[in-house]
Parts: sequence; C-alpha cells; structure tokens
Amino acid sequence: MPRPVYILFCDSGSVDNHTNRVSLFNVIEIFKVLLNPTEGAEDQVKSTIEAGTRISSKLGGGQRVTAVWMREDGDTPDAVFETQLTCLAPDGTSLFSSPMLTFSFKTWFQRFDVYSLHIPGFPSLGVYAIESRVRRVGEQEWQWRQSFPFVVEEFKPAPTKSLPDAAPDENTVK
Repeated sequence: MPRPVYILFCDSGSVDNHTNRVSLFNVIEIFKVLLNPTEGAEDQVKSTIEAGTRISSKLGGGQRVTAVWMREDGDTPDAVFETQLTCLAPDGTSLFSSPMLTFSFKTWFQRFDVYSLHIPGFPSLGVYAIESRVRRVGEQEWQWRQSFPFVVEEFKPAPTKSLPDAAPDENTVK
C-alpha cells in the first residue's frame, strides 16, 4: 500500500541530474487575487506581498506541483497503480484533473511532477486543495490520497492617504 510522503504547490523547482534530488522554490500557501484589476495593478502591489503568498489577477500558469509516494514492504515491483492530480474547490468540486498515469514502484520512492500547471481560474474565494491520489489498477475508488491546502483570498491594497486640502491663501478667489 503506497504511503504518502509529501505534496507541494510552488512557483518553481529543479531536479539535480546526478542525485535526482528535488529543490522546490516559493511554496504557495495563499493566492491573493485582484477581483477587479486595473492595468498595471499587479506590478504595483507585488512588493507588498508576504512570503508564501502569490498575487494574481490572471492565472497564466507556470506553477508546479510535486507529489511523492513511498512503497511499503508489500508493494512488489509487479503491482501496478494509477495516479492522478486534481484541484478541489472549497465546495469539493474538481477544477481540473491531470491525465491518469500508471506506475509500479521500481525504487522506494515515486515522484510525480507537474511542471507548468495552468489553473483555469478560481470560482470563489476560500480554501482549495491540490490532491494527489493513488489506487491499484482495476479499482474504482481512490485508495490513498494526500493533499496540499492553499487559500484564495482577495488582495485589498492599503488605502492611499490623501493629502489634506490646502488652506486657502489670501490670493484665492472666493
């Protein structure tokens, strides 16, 4: 029975060609979205976002999901599994799913990477989850799951302070 190890949703990552070790960068915990963006608004607010947060008015993609599963002693190399990645909205509906892949554990760990994830948009604000799921080939129900929750919330720029009205001087016409 495959054991979930980790799943991460991030902006980018790399895999060392010699060691096969993965490095993941800019893990996304919060998406701050502009509900009614104006031209150039995204560039103006990028400097005010805290770590772990991504701002977006349009979801052009490029995010990455990495999910790792570990075999158990009973998982023989001839056991065949199916896996799929899906994104679940706050109401539990699936926004999108990856194609189904089949695999067998040839080593202790099996890593699945989606390098250029394109999210079609968020139908609402709230807590979403990227889910990696596994089942034995031939089973109808998913037997093992692991998920990475992230929050989609509205970005509200800090109000700009307006300058106080200048006091009229003696040259002001009334």
